[in-house]
Amino acid sequence: MLAAKRAAPRPVHAPKSDAALFQAPAEVVHALLPDARPGQAIMTGIQSMLLNRAARHAAALRAHAAALEAARGRAAAGCEAAARRLAARMAGCDSEIEARLDTLHETRVMQLDSDQIEEVWEYVASHGPERLAWLGQLESDLAAAESERRGEGEAALRVLAGALQEASHVDEGQAQRLVEAEALALNAALLEDRQRACEALKRLHTSEVLQERARRRRWEAGLSQWRTLRSEHAIDSFAKRLASCEFTETEAALRLFGQLREAQQEAARKLLEHVRSAAPRMMPPGTSAAAAAAWGEEGERLCGEWDARLADGLGALEKQDSETEAQRAY
Repeated sequence: MLAAKRAAPRPVHAPKSDAALFQAPAEVVHALLPDARPGQAIMTGIQSMLLNRAARHAAALRAHAAALEAARGRAAAGCEAAARRLAARMAGCDSEIEARLDTLHETRVMQLDSDQIEEVWEYVASHGPERLAWLGQLESDLAAAESERRGEGEAALRVLAGALQEASHVDEGQAQRLVEAEALALNAALLEDRQRACEALKRLHTSEVLQERARRRRWEAGLSQWRTLRSEHAIDSFAKRLASCEFTETEAALRLFGQLREAQQEAARKLLEHVRSAAPRMMPPGTSAAAAAAWGEEGERLCGEWDARLADGLGALEKQDSETEAQRAY
């Protein structure tokens, strides 16, 4: 008890009013303070209070950083889920389009007609608006994730401002500047993420345009190949048909045609010689009605021989045609 009494500060009473007239005001006020001994003025409660404020201040900053990191993780997970949904949709659509374009392969394209070729491109082109809508959905999902992260970040800033004010480790101005710095950092992070999202969407749209152009070129190449193959097939079929017995004669018929041609040449030669013999035979003194009649009879005989051989040849050809048709029918 005695030790506590000695350790306690001794009270100091105010000086008399007339004595205070000759002292400075600051000295008078200072004289009213407890006369604490130098070795015993440790202010344990104040130091504990300051340490508690610093701890609460640091805890508020850590909680704020954890809240921002959690918001960032949730936003990233949402963006990744949206990207996976888009990738799955695009992969399924690509497989369907690829299956249709595979029908234009050179080993299968000849099974299609012109309308079916056009239907292939109509099917491919019909997926364009749908794929663009999927990209628009991804953009909406990214914007929603950003908005949610911004809302959570602003809520965390309000919590941080209240915690700093409650901790009172720094004055109000410093706390406001600290909250403002955190807000600027949040905005910078959101802007950086938005820029990355815009670049990713730009690459996706560019890739979609390039893929559509490539599919169009592939379809046009398939159409050109289809036309070429059909033309070649038509030419080959026509050539084979011309080379078939439908348009060509049999060997027997060709032999008959050869014999008929030789007979025609022989008859023409004889008639030409007969015509050329008219001048010498009709020149005087051989000119007479009997000579002219004999020359004419000779010409009629030659023409009759040719007519008879021609009739025989045509009859043989008709007989050969009948036999050939009978064989085809059989």
